[in-house]
Amino acid sequence: MLSLINRYLDDYWTLYIINKFLKVGFIHFGDLVDSELVNKVGTPQGSVLSPLFCNILLNELDVFIETKILPKYSYGSSKRAVSPEYTSTRRFTNNSWEPIYNSIKKEAKGISGSKIRGALRQIRKEVAANANIKYYADDETYRKLSYVRYADDFLFGYIGRKAEAYKILCEVSNFTSC
Repeated sequence: MLSLINRYLDDYWTLYIINKFLKVGFIHFGDLVDSELVNKVGTPQGSVLSPLFCNILLNELDVFIETKILPKYSYGSSKRAVSPEYTSTRRFTNNSWEPIYNSIKKEAKGISGSKIRGALRQIRKEVAANANIKYYADDETYRKLSYVRYADDFLFGYIGRKAEAYKILCEVSNFTSC
């Protein structure tokens, strides 16, 4: 921990105080008889410096993921293609929805065609979902990896094959175990 902090901080007294803070003990109130004022490993949970140390340590992980993992596993066009099956559910002309649209438009004279199409589009989305019609087309050339970290929690979102997601997990595990 101190060697990593040394990379970013070049002040003897600040490092001295941090070193003292890491070695300070704490009292476990559940068992006052056998409490020791010695800190065995790391910083006490809820410590003021704990989030700072976490961000310093995990900055190395952020750099690794942003420079090595994200470029390797995110490729393809910037936008995913919508499946032709789903696109066909959006049309209102030359299909079974055209008479429904025309009859609603005829009966609801004060309502614009765009509002009617919007309401029918919502119904058709639900019909497509019930029929298990995928919104996105299957594209083997498209992969997208997202990474988010907040304090000591991080999350990966991956659009791609399960085997590739496992490779990503192995690479991150190998990096963190060093």
